[in-house]
Formats: sequence, structure tokens, C-alpha cells
Amino acid sequence: MTKSIEHADPLAFLNGGGVCGALARATDWARTPLGPPDRWPLSLKVVTAILLNSRQPMFLWWGEDLIQIYNDAYLPSFGIGKHPAAMGQGGAECWQEIWPIIWPQIDDVMRRGKPSWHEDALVPIFRNGRIEDVYWTYGYSPVLNDEGSIGGTLVVCTETTRRVLLAKELALEQEASAELNRRLAAETDDLRRLFLDAPGFMCVLRGPEHVFDLTNNSYMRLIGHRDLIGKPVREAIPEAHSQGYLKLLDNVYRTGEPYIGSNAVLSVHEPGTPARDRIIDFVYQPIRNRDGAVTGIFVEGVDVTERAQAEAELRKSEEALRKADRSKDEFLATLAHELRNPLAPLRSALSIMRRSGAQGDARAAGMIRTMERQVDHLVRLVDDLLEVSRITSGKIELRKHPVDLAEVIRNAVEASKPLLDQAGHTLHFSVPERRVPVEGDGVRLEQVFVNLLNNAAKYTDRGGVIQLTMEVDGQHACVEVRDSGIGIDASLLPDIFEMFSQAPNSPERQREGLGIGLSLVRRLVQMHGGTVEASSKGAGCGSKFVVTLPLADAGMEIPADTSSATPPRLQARRVLIVDDNRDAAELLGIQFDLQGADVRVVHDGKAALDLVDSFRPWLAILDIAMPGMDGYEVARAMRVRHSNDVRLVALTGFGYESDRRKSLEAGFDRHLVKPVTDEALLALVTSLEAESSNAQCPSAPALPKAKRC
Repeated sequence: MTKSIEHADPLAFLNGGGVCGALARATDWARTPLGPPDRWPLSLKVVTAILLNSRQPMFLWWGEDLIQIYNDAYLPSFGIGKHPAAMGQGGAECWQEIWPIIWPQIDDVMRRGKPSWHEDALVPIFRNGRIEDVYWTYGYSPVLNDEGSIGGTLVVCTETTRRVLLAKELALEQEASAELNRRLAAETDDLRRLFLDAPGFMCVLRGPEHVFDLTNNSYMRLIGHRDLIGKPVREAIPEAHSQGYLKLLDNVYRTGEPYIGSNAVLSVHEPGTPARDRIIDFVYQPIRNRDGAVTGIFVEGVDVTERAQAEAELRKSEEALRKADRSKDEFLATLAHELRNPLAPLRSALSIMRRSGAQGDARAAGMIRTMERQVDHLVRLVDDLLEVSRITSGKIELRKHPVDLAEVIRNAVEASKPLLDQAGHTLHFSVPERRVPVEGDGVRLEQVFVNLLNNAAKYTDRGGVIQLTMEVDGQHACVEVRDSGIGIDASLLPDIFEMFSQAPNSPERQREGLGIGLSLVRRLVQMHGGTVEASSKGAGCGSKFVVTLPLADAGMEIPADTSSATPPRLQARRVLIVDDNRDAAELLGIQFDLQGADVRVVHDGKAALDLVDSFRPWLAILDIAMPGMDGYEVARAMRVRHSNDVRLVALTGFGYESDRRKSLEAGFDRHLVKPVTDEALLALVTSLEAESSNAQCPSAPALPKAKRC
């Protein structure tokens, strides 16, 4: 008979068994010491078939490694955490937390053939993410292999945790009840006094009519000093019926279920006085006799009117703060926009003067450089205003991609060079020649090191020395910025990265900035998974800042740097500029004119749409905040008329990430923030020209040049 079963289907013993049967059939047993199931000993097959198809929780350990097999009835005892990995797993690996408890019992079975039985035994196991106290009634029994020796241990078990805990809880409750009865018998007078003087209101109601049997002083103060004892609620407090409280009492008395009320309004109508509203938290608790029948209701609660009023005021204050915060953000955005608008023509004018040969005069060239530095400083201050809002609201967003940290630092040094040169500082910097890949936002990382270099420049006396070095160690890059400046007092170091933290000014030393640079540095470094630390030996001893960043995977490709490519000329390219700020529009038009573009300038959305069909621009640069039709409306209209034939660029004083998203949704290809630099314009033209080349989009024939509108 055995041979016929094995020849018919050697795996038939795994049939059925529900979830665990399916898991047993899917398990790669060849990777366990048991080997493929068709080679298992007959005794193991038999006990496995019995186990899988049993509705009694059963668990089997087999062989020296105690490989595990269990059934569906056992699954609830697993909880979450061990199943399904436990199927085919070694016992010692699966049950590490209880191995010191169960191993001696298993060893008695495996080595000595000694079965055991345990009732309501506490065996804490790891399940549902923690160690739980679990009670079991279980027996360990030996299972013989085909040779007649002990091959495994069979566990037949039932989890009794709920019953044991309920029994313990019941015992505790019974003990507490007995103790309470003893105390009630011995201390009735004391309890009555406590009841009467309790700060919360209480009363005892008897029978289905809810007759007042006992009240305390707080209850009398709540409803007024009325004659209550011996009267039903309907008669003593008639207003309770119209407000629904009597219905609640009836329901508690009928069902025996307590009722909990929170922030309920009780309108009290005392005879001869105006009605007054109180806000209460209360409980209706049924009182039962020895037979369990409800005989009354215990009422207890607290008058929370003052608390509720305070919470309402707090909610108003919180809403006012949120409104003020929104107003602050709107104000900062508007302020930045209004400041950027006049800065745009200033930067454009200086750019035109520099490129048109105004630097022939050395003094004029020096003045241009001075004005450019001051405009750049104003732009940084405007950007810092917006960073205050972004930092406090947690709205800084990163655009992460593979970047070369060494190149980022070189760019930061180049960006900080004018400030360093102006102060007469000597900069020594050393970065690896090879690429140092990190996963991050290149612009924000550059901002980190520009802030640190500018900070060093500002807090170092003229002619100082600043050092920037980078070392790569294991999985991290470590960048150190050291200066010979005024140093940091030990009392200031703990708060150096806090918002608006600055070294105190003195009459001979006034510092620039808003005091958010280092706070921004810390936030950006943390968002890149790194750390930043500051140290100083004290006043006059210089400062050191160390930034540590995790390296990206070695195989990560860094996009090629095309920033040094020669910017294309815009010969035969038609450019439309739309801005209600006439100075900014005209000067920007001159900048594109100097690049060889055919330029038209208009100052409102309607004029732009009137011109676009005949002019058919290759590039349209639109201001957003224009009267009448704003830039979003103009962009959508242009997209409808010319689909993707025109490249749309938003040029605006609004620079939040939400503003950029809104531009993209309106159909813009790019979003630039005023005032735009020559480098940004060249990068814009380069990228748009590259896209045109990739799309094999030939230039349209040039139109005759016309005067600007």
C-alpha cells in the first residue's frame, strides 16, 4: 500500500492544508536540511499530512536542525512577524526570544524521548512587532522516524492568553470589589464627606423614574440649590427632558450600558433667574444589585465651561497666528516681487553698459563693477527674505540628481570670489581632480558653500586667509572651511546655526546679512543626509566649519557639464518681450538685440496677443503680474494659437516653488526670477537652442525689423 501511494503521487501528503498547505507546497525544501519532499521519510510524510489537515493547532520540529512545519490552526498564535518565513526555518533561529525556555523541553523529547505537558504556561514570544506575554496549554511528543528512533518533536497546543488574562483580571476585580466593600462598611462617613465635597458634580438616582437619592455640593451649585432628594428628575429638573438628558438616562437604565458625554451644553433654568448655559463632561454609570439588575444610575462629571471657553479662545488665537503666518508669507512674496522689479532693469542696464564698451574708462569700469556688486548684494538679501519663510515653514524643496561635489565647490568659490577679492582675502582651496559623485541638488549645495565662504569673508578682517579643503574618506566627503577671522565665542557656538543668530556688532565692526545663512546651511546639509559642525578656539582665533556628505553609488553617472559651451548667437531668431515695467522690458530687449535677435517689446497681454500671429516669435518672455491679462492667461492663449511653436519663458519677481509649478501648468517652458543675470540668459538661450536642434526645428525666416511697440 505504501508503495502504491508513493508511486501514484509522492507529494500527495502535502495536499490540502489551506494557507499552510499551499505554503508547504511552495517552499523550496531542497534548500533546507530536509531536502526535497519526495525523499522525506515516510514517518515525516505521515505526520505532515496529519498536521496540515488538522484543525487543532499543531507544530512540528524535525531533525537535528529542528526544521519547522505547522498548520493553519496555529497561524493566529504567530501574530505578525514570523509567518511565512517560519515554514522550513530552523527552530533556534525562529524562536530566539524563548529558546532558553523551550529548548530544554525539546531536548528532553529529542534525546530522551520524554514527552511533556504544560497548562497555562507563560511563554513570551515576539509577535506583532514586540515581545508579548503569551500563555499556552501545550504538549511536546516524540515522533519516530522510519528507523524507529526519534526524528522530531510534535507540539499540540492551544493559546490560552485571553482566558488566563481574563481570569486574572476577574480575580483582580473581585479582589478590588471585596476590598471596596470592606472599606465602604468601615468608612461610610468619610466617603460620604468625600462625596459631598468632591470638586466634580455627583448624584445617585434610583429606579426607572430616576429619583434623587443623593447629591453632592458641586451638583447643587451646577443646577441651583433646588429641593431634589426624593423627587424624580422629570419633576426636579424639568429642563433636562427638553434637552435630551432624560432620554439618555432612560437608555442607560434600560440597556445597562454606561454613557459618556463630552462638551455637552446644559441650559439651567432656575426659577426666577435668567437661563445660563454650562458646558459639562459627564458619565451615566448604571448601578446594579447583586443579581446584576440595574437599580439606579450614578452620575458624575465636571463643569468645563471655563476650559471650553479657553479652548475656543485658543483656537481663535491659533487661527489668527495661521492667518498672520499666511499674511507674512504673502507679504514676503509681494515684497520680494516689488524689490525684484526695479532690480531687473538695473542689472540689465549694467550688463548692457559692460558689454557695450562703457568699461573703456577705468573709473567707469570700476563704478560698473561696484554697482553690480551692490545689485548682487540686494538680490541676495531679497532671496534671504524668502528663505526665512521657506525655512520656518519647512517648504525648502530639493531637485536631486547626480552631481560632482568638486565642481559644485569650484562654482561656489567662483561665486564668492568678488566678495573675497573686495575684502582683500587670500583663498587657498583644494579639491580632488577626479569627480566626487553625490546625490543632491547642485544649486542648493552650491548655496551651502557660498554661504560658508561669504560668512568667512564677512567675519574676517581685511587681508585675512580663508582655506577650503575637501577630503574623501570611505562613503563620505568632508569639506572644511577655515578662516583667520574674529572667531566665535564659546557661549555662541550652541546657537550658531539657529535662525537670526549673529555675532554681536561693535562700533568698529558692523556685519551685513539677515542672520539666516548658517541656519539655511544646516537645513540644506541635513536634507542631503549630511552634517555640519562649527568650532572655534575663541575670539580672535578664527572659525572652522566642517560639512560631511554621503557619497553616491560609484556607478552613478554625472551629467556632462555644458556650461562652458559657447553661447549661440540668436541671428534670425524672433524674440517677444512682454512686461508692464517699461524700463525692464526695454533694457531686456536691448540685451537680446545685442545677441543678434529680432526683438519686439510690448507692455500688456492684449498687445502681445495682437502681435503674436504676425510676428510668430521663436521665444516669448512674459512677465506674470501684469494688469488686465496676467502672464498665465497670455501663455495659455499663445499655446492654443501656436501649440509648441513658441518657447514660453516666465520672467517674474515671484520665486516660490508653487509659482514655478503654476508657470508649468500654464504652459511655460521655463521660469526665471528677476533680476536675471547674463549667465542665466545665456543658459536659457543655450538650452532652448539645444532643444531646437534636437527637435530638428529650422529657424523661421526673419521678418523686417520694426520699432518696439
